[in-house]
Formats: sequence, C-alpha cells, structure tokens
Amino acid sequence: MDRSAPGPAFSGERALARVGELLADYPRALGDPARGATIERLAGDLRAAGAETVERLEHTGADPWTGRSFAMTTLLGHVRPDAPRRFVLASHFDTRPWAESDPDAQRRERPIPGANDGTSGVAVLLELAPLLAAQLPSRVGFTVILFDGEELGRPGGGDL
Repeated sequence: MDRSAPGPAFSGERALARVGELLADYPRALGDPARGATIERLAGDLRAAGAETVERLEHTGADPWTGRSFAMTTLLGHVRPDAPRRFVLASHFDTRPWAESDPDAQRRERPIPGANDGTSGVAVLLELAPLLAAQLPSRVGFTVILFDGEELGRPGGGDL
C-alpha cells in the first residue's frame, strides 16, 4: 500500500450530517411499525458503504417487565468476505422504545431518539466503512455488524 498518497479522510461533519438523517428518516425504536423499512434502508446503506453481501439474523426478545415480544433483525455487512485477514466493526442501531426514567411521567412510554447512542455509532461506521474498503489491502476484509435489540430491557428488569 502506498502510504504517500492517502485516500479520503474521515469527515466528522459527514458523520454528524448522517446522524441528523438517521434521526429524521430512520425510525428504529423497538415496536415501531416503520422499523422494517428502516432495516431495509440500513441494509442498503451497508451495501453502499462497500458490503458485498448483507446477512440478516432474525431473532426475538421480550421486555422483562411486560413479557411483550419484539421481532429484531441484526445486520452483517461483509466487505471482502473471502479475505484471509478480517476484523469486525459493530454498533447497535435500535433505540429505546420507552423513556422509563424521564422525570415527566407522561413521556415515559415514548421512544427515545438515541442520537448519542444507537444513532451516532451507526453514522460513524457507515462513514468509516467505505474509507476502509478503499484503503485497506485486498487481503484484509471486515464485517460491519449493526446489532438489534441492545435497547431491550429496563433497569432492574432481569438479566438480558
């Protein structure tokens, strides 16, 4: 690899703009009826970021307080899946379906947008992946994992 001619640099400004896009256009709270479309868009974003294949791991989880079940989909975007050297970059994309600790009791059942949690990590990975794909040697591949279900649970609600 020629270190004298570096490729494009990571842009915090682009990542922050993507945070805004994800917050505005990608509903990700568990139980949100628009999540299916969001998962499809995230799979497309992984492909646009350089993933040759995107694997979907379907699973379910239950709220430990209510027992309500949630369908979830973890996405794995594989860049150079046959490369002999590989690594993983990961974040969760889901956001809290409820704000149980909000001081205003009337807002406790509303979802939390998750700008600095389930959103910022995804934005950074989607900005970083194409840069890595362009600059890493061909013998190095990686998988970007976008976990679903990290936000399922409540404080004191049992082991998850």
